Amino acid sequence: MKSQHVLDDAPPAPRYAMVKLDDIRIDGGSQQRPLSQEALESYEERRLGGEDFPALQTVFDGLHHWLWDGFHRFHVARKVGDRMIMVEITEGTQRDAVWLSFGANKDHGMPRPKGCASEILRKILTDDEWKEVPQVKIAQHVGVSAMLVSKVRASINQFIDAPAKETGNESDNGSTRVVTRRGKTYQMRVGKIGKVKKPRMGRLAKDHFPALKLRGDVPDNVTRVRRDSVTIELSTNHIGNCAYALYHTFVWSYLEQVIKEIQTMKAQEQKGVAK
Repeated sequence: MKSQHVLDDAPPAPRYAMVKLDDIRIDGGSQQRPLSQEALESYEERRLGGEDFPALQTVFDGLHHWLWDGFHRFHVARKVGDRMIMVEITEGTQRDAVWLSFGANKDHGMPRPKGCASEILRKILTDDEWKEVPQVKIAQHVGVSAMLVSKVRASINQFIDAPAKETGNESDNGSTRVVTRRGKTYQMRVGKIGKVKKPRMGRLAKDHFPALKLRGDVPDNVTRVRRDSVTIELSTNHIGNCAYALYHTFVWSYLEQVIKEIQTMKAQEQKGVAK
């Protein structure tokens, strides 16, 4: 489903409402900035001191509230025991929440860490829909310069290069070839072209599954890399988020095998320490 608000110069007027924390989804791939433990502690102290925070921002698709701005405030509210929270609601889709999150924190809140903006641009410029958005529009939305957008686009496009133009000057041993590409002439190693690299395999458990067992309702923020692998972001400072991401990506039978393997490793490690 395409985003509704990608090219909106003036998004629909939001509405405000008190929403149950349990009705807010945080697993839709709309968290672009990692959580800061320092910020969480600061927000919690201020919250317990009686400070009122701005409303969270969500996109409501008729069933779920997808959080796209206010993750620190959300986690602090849950920690201090709040059940309801004020939310600024925009109608749309989960994909709209992801797009809107690309522009979150560009001019308020805790600054984005180094490299965060470039990573956001890579997500936009590798998406079939979003990469067609005008470059100036992307820059304005993310809060970066058009030059940075151009630089990230170029770094992506360099891997989709034009076919090499052979000059006919091939070396005797066939391991290198003189080619001209984009007006530049240089030697390219061709000895291993066409050869398939043998994948590096770790030690497999006896009950190893031949392929990852994914749930049928894998969240949109999980990227399928190959037929038998995926890329998934796991929180390093929130156990609940980490568990949620794993549980909603893999079938339980596969997770059981992973848990057993981890327990075996731990037992072996403890046994080695005891010696």
